[in-house]
Amino acid sequence: GIIALTLEANKNLTWRDMQHLVVQTSKPAHLNANDWATNGVGRKVSHSYGYGLLDAGAMVTLAQNWTTVPPQRKCIIDILTEPKDIGKRLEVRKTVTACLGEPSHITRLEHAQARLTLSYNRRGDLAIHLVSPMGTRSTLLAARPHDYSADGFNDWAFMTTHSWDEDPSGEWVLEIENTSEANNYGTLTKFTLVLYGTAPEGPHTPPESSGCKTLTTSQACVVCEEGFSLHQKTCVQHCPPGFTPQVLDTHYSTENDVETIRASVCTPCHSSCATCQGLAPTDPHRLPQLPQPCLAGPRGADVLPTEPEQPRVAPAAAAAPEAAHRGGGGAAAAGRAAALTPA
Repeated sequence: GIIALTLEANKNLTWRDMQHLVVQTSKPAHLNANDWATNGVGRKVSHSYGYGLLDAGAMVTLAQNWTTVPPQRKCIIDILTEPKDIGKRLEVRKTVTACLGEPSHITRLEHAQARLTLSYNRRGDLAIHLVSPMGTRSTLLAARPHDYSADGFNDWAFMTTHSWDEDPSGEWVLEIENTSEANNYGTLTKFTLVLYGTAPEGPHTPPESSGCKTLTTSQACVVCEEGFSLHQKTCVQHCPPGFTPQVLDTHYSTENDVETIRASVCTPCHSSCATCQGLAPTDPHRLPQLPQPCLAGPRGADVLPTEPEQPRVAPAAAAAPEAAHRGGGGAAAAGRAAALTPA
C-alpha cells in the first residue's frame, strides 16, 4: 500500500528509485533489537529490521521531486585464487578497485553479492558475514540448527544492501565461522564478489583531509578532531558534493571493547541533490525526520518540500528466514525485502 501511494505521487519511479526512497526515509523508531549498527554512510541498519519502519509520508514527499537514478552498473570480481579450508573460522580479505577504469566502475554502491561455492559436512552450523571497505558488517547467513544438509552451497548468491551508498573500493572481508562445538570440516572453493551501483557523473575534487583523532590498527580513521567530519575513513573539513555533515553515534572497536562516541560524519544527500544542508539532531536519540534539504539540484529544485504534519508509518513485513538467504529480488517487492534487509 505504501509503495502504491508513492507511485501515485510519481508514476515515473523505477524499482531502483523505490529502493533509494525506502533507504533514505525508513526510521529505526521504536524497533528494539540488539543488532542495530551504523553503516559507513551514517545510516542505522539491522539484520532483524533492515533500515527500519517505512514512512509513507516521507516517501511520498521525497518522490514528488525525485530524479531517476542513473543506469545500474555491475562489477564482477573473482576473489579466490585457490581452495581454502574453512575449519573453525575462515577470513578471506581482498582489496578491490570496484572495476576502476572500466565502464562498470562503481563509486556508489547499491547491492553487494557474495557468490560462494563451498562444501561442509553440516551446513546449518555455518555463519557467514561480509565486511565492506567502510566497515559495515552484514550477516549473509545465520546459523540454522535444523539444517543438517551436507550439500554445502554451489555458486550460491548471498546479497546485502546494508552498505547502500558506500564507496565499494577498498578491502572486503568474507567471514565464515563454524558456530558449533563439533569438529566440522569443509572447503571454500569459489568466492566471487558482485557489486551493483552507479558512478555519478560530474567533476570530483577529493576533499582536503587531515584532523584524525582516533585510528584503528589498520590505520583507518574512525573519529575526527573538532571541525572535521569522517568521510570514507578519512577526516575532511568540508564534505564532498553529494554529502553533508551530520552528528551521529559512531561505533569502533578497541583491543578489548567496542566504543561509541558522538561524531560528525559525512552522510549522503538524496539522489536528486547536488549538495544539501544538514539537519543535525539535538536529541541524541532522535534522527532527522527527512533527508536534508537541497541547496542545488540538477533540475533546479532548490529545496525539498517539508515533512507532512502526520506522516503515516508502517512496519515492513517479516519474511521467512529461509527465503532471506536465497538472494535476489527487489528491495521494495514484499516482506523484509521492502525494508532492504540483506538476503
